[in-house]
Amino acid sequence: AAVAALVGSEGLGRVLRYLLKAGNALNSGLASGDAAGVALGSLGAFATARGKGGANLVDYVAEIFAERGQAADLDFVDALPSLAEAARYVDDDHTRGALRKLRSGLAQVQAEAKAAEASLSSADRKRAAALRKKSGEAPAPEVAS
Repeated sequence: AAVAALVGSEGLGRVLRYLLKAGNALNSGLASGDAAGVALGSLGAFATARGKGGANLVDYVAEIFAERGQAADLDFVDALPSLAEAARYVDDDHTRGALRKLRSGLAQVQAEAKAAEASLSSADRKRAAALRKKSGEAPAPEVAS
């Protein structure tokens, strides 16, 4: 229901078109200055990137809508009651996926570090321990040779 409401939202479509035009104008001359659409994952950047006056791109587009008498187009969110509920699940799924990737990456780094430390000579291990002690880092666990 939420996807159908988003796809059918004329107000959201207008806002996205304005954001696309503004983003392309800001990025003209760059590879990203000729975008054909807006990636939903990049929408957060529109709200966080700030211009000289402190306004972000969303503020700018809202101002354009107000100046053109189209402020009512910004009320499209009110017409999407299922959006908040759907966003809760999307965020949870995205967060779980990102956490899985982080855990996998961390496990890989730990395995590589353990393998690298195991391949160190005795003298190298002593130098590494001295460096850790000097920097205040906790000593590394003993690795069997």
